[in-house]
Amino acid sequence: MKLPTLLTLPLLALLALAATPAPVPIELHLMSQCPDAVSCLRSLITPALPSLLNISTLRLTFIGTAASGGGISCPHGPSECLGDMLHLCGAALSTPPMPAPVERYWGFTTCLFDDYGRVAEEGFVKGCTERVKGAGWGFEELNACVSDLGPGGGQQLLHESVRRTQETGVKTSCTVRVAGRTVCVRDGGVWKQCEGGSRPEDLVRQVREAYERNGMGRSVREQVLREGAVEGNRWMEL
Repeated sequence: MKLPTLLTLPLLALLALAATPAPVPIELHLMSQCPDAVSCLRSLITPALPSLLNISTLRLTFIGTAASGGGISCPHGPSECLGDMLHLCGAALSTPPMPAPVERYWGFTTCLFDDYGRVAEEGFVKGCTERVKGAGWGFEELNACVSDLGPGGGQQLLHESVRRTQETGVKTSCTVRVAGRTVCVRDGGVWKQCEGGSRPEDLVRQVREAYERNGMGRSVREQVLREGAVEGNRWMEL
């Protein structure tokens, strides 16, 4: 007797999922008023991004310390904390999915970094929000996020970001990590710890290699799932 092979349908769905490697997480640990961060974005990250959009996710995390009274102290002062929150709110407003697709907010991010000393100027920030037309948010939504002291607001986003950086042990802006591993650091105007190279093409190569490794891992899982699907079909035909 042959019964409908309903039990194999979830396996087939898993097979489709397994066919695509997981995107590679890229994490940038920054100070939003740091010249090294500006140089890092301009000379390494931004030129590499067009080749990385479909195989990676990007996350900005900021460097700071917990202050008395539950606040956050930023290395370059309160205006840097404001800049951090602007960046974090821009990314948060660009979700879902999570992490936010970088193309939705990168124009805003680079605009803020290009003239970071003006982040307290409303007109300047408004101009930067115009770089993300079509993303579903603008200055009003951004201002509401930064001013929000509750869950999901700018203060909480900054606390979580600083805590994340502290957990990783990173203390230098700009530190670039790929799949949890430091691949390059910009510090004092020079590149350090860049064993794989400090050019955009070097970063692209390392991310692609990590993506291919993800694919190889999924290939093994896919084979296991295929074998399970075959066995399921045989069982249902008994």
